[in-house]
Amino acid sequence: FIFKENFNRDADYKPSLYHLQPLRDIHLYSGANRWEPEPQGNINTVKILGATAIMILLLAAINFVNLSTARNSSRFREIGLRKVVGSFRSQIIVQFLVETALYIFTSFLLALAITQALLPWFSSMTGITLSVGELLNPSVFALLILFLLVLIGLAGGYPAFVLSAPAPAVVLRKQGDSFSKNSRWNLGLRETLVIIQFIVSVGLITGAIIVQKQLLYLSQRPLGFEAAQKLVIRNPWDDKMDDRFDAMTAALKQMPEVKAIAGSHNIPGRFENNYAQYSLKGIDRKTKSVQGALISVSNNFFSAMGAGISQGEGFPVEMNKQELDSFPCCIINETLASMLVQSNDTNLVGMSLDGFYGPLTQRKIIGIVSDIHFRSLHDKVVPTAFIVSKAVYPNFNLNLIVDINSGNMSEMVGKIESLWEGITPDWPFDSFFLDQSFDAQYRADQNLSVIIKVFTIVALFISLTGLLALVMYVTRSKRRELGIRKTLGASEEMLMRMMSWRFIRLVLVADLLVLPFIIWFASGWLEDFAYHTNVGWILPVLVVVLSVIITLVTILWQTRKAVSANPVDVLKAE
Repeated sequence: FIFKENFNRDADYKPSLYHLQPLRDIHLYSGANRWEPEPQGNINTVKILGATAIMILLLAAINFVNLSTARNSSRFREIGLRKVVGSFRSQIIVQFLVETALYIFTSFLLALAITQALLPWFSSMTGITLSVGELLNPSVFALLILFLLVLIGLAGGYPAFVLSAPAPAVVLRKQGDSFSKNSRWNLGLRETLVIIQFIVSVGLITGAIIVQKQLLYLSQRPLGFEAAQKLVIRNPWDDKMDDRFDAMTAALKQMPEVKAIAGSHNIPGRFENNYAQYSLKGIDRKTKSVQGALISVSNNFFSAMGAGISQGEGFPVEMNKQELDSFPCCIINETLASMLVQSNDTNLVGMSLDGFYGPLTQRKIIGIVSDIHFRSLHDKVVPTAFIVSKAVYPNFNLNLIVDINSGNMSEMVGKIESLWEGITPDWPFDSFFLDQSFDAQYRADQNLSVIIKVFTIVALFISLTGLLALVMYVTRSKRRELGIRKTLGASEEMLMRMMSWRFIRLVLVADLLVLPFIIWFASGWLEDFAYHTNVGWILPVLVVVLSVIITLVTILWQTRKAVSANPVDVLKAE
């Protein structure tokens, strides 16, 4: 009632909607709120990074199992002798679990040291200050100890129970390497574990490429204006802001390095904060109206920003002080133009637009400007009308935009700051570069890209060492078969192809399983951007080829060593 009575809105005007939000949810769950004073977090990013960290730990556990069984398979004679002299299987299991615990706790201490060394880099990249001491929080510390115990059970349980299983007689007859009747089952399990490792690695590689591709797309997409070498000066809101704007404009015009000076109530990258309900004159607002932004700019704003007028004309170049507040015309962007009419063939130039607040509720459309992105490319361009208004709110003298042509921007900023201090010593100089401010909107995405790259490198290293462990185990268990095949006339090239295919097929299975899921997941992430790249079909092919090449490089030396061995020496040893 108060709103309708005081602002003289239509009876059908929709009031604002209010929402309550818990304080603990403000940082991570405020994505839909454009008015947060501080940079927001994103709960989806937290979930992605948390899931990635868990998967890398899973890779490490799987890798430990593969490496342990591959390395400890040479200890079967030791295990057999220990059983012969009276050791119980439970004692051997405890021995393996204790060894695993020592490995994991040593790794934990090394991880703490590495984390402490990397925290300054992480803090500088994310702006979040953390310390290793936070792990000493009782609840966190208890959870950490529980996690380490679970990891010991998962990583050490399989080697402990499997390697201690064969009977002494079987082991001492040198049949331990084959794991007796379960050799095929164990080999199949190893291959399954390697597939899981490559599923995670290929998924991270694909995700890292997609994130990097999207960031490259964002950096290359036209914004509708030229952001480079434009310094924005904030003009404090007080009764002297108009005089201060005029004085700074006059002083800046005397500097030969300054190409243009413009004003705007809103700056690209800082959102728009004034809205109106627009409709064409003569059309019932209930039938066709568009809610859009209202931005006041100086008459030379579009030329100074490098924005193009696609239809009609811009604001007059010369305007006296009275015209700056009573100019009865407006310029609309292409998005608003397309939403006001059903047909793109309709020429809106010359029509009157209704819905403005202030003394002029109707303004004549004199031009249509190409869309300018006042928000990041996460959001679509907002339908916008531009007016010239200096003293009447919204006033364009809130920000000065200085287009600078100089090779030494730091020196120019110093000169402009000196001008400011001479004109208005009561207010500090508050400025920023437009391109840096706009790019800051993607800082969280850039940080995510860097972190995923680091995770990808770690995961790939773990997976390749796991694959190498499997290669070592298979080549050791296949020595007799390779020797017999070579004796019967098989060439080294034939044996190399046979052995290589055994491992390449594992990678191809991992690719086939993970690529559809990761492409679906990445497509959902890309939907967070109003403007985004497409995954396409080239990327999956590239990932498959890359994974096969990496696999071949990893296994080449070990398989080459196995197939080039003298069959006489191999069969004599067997």
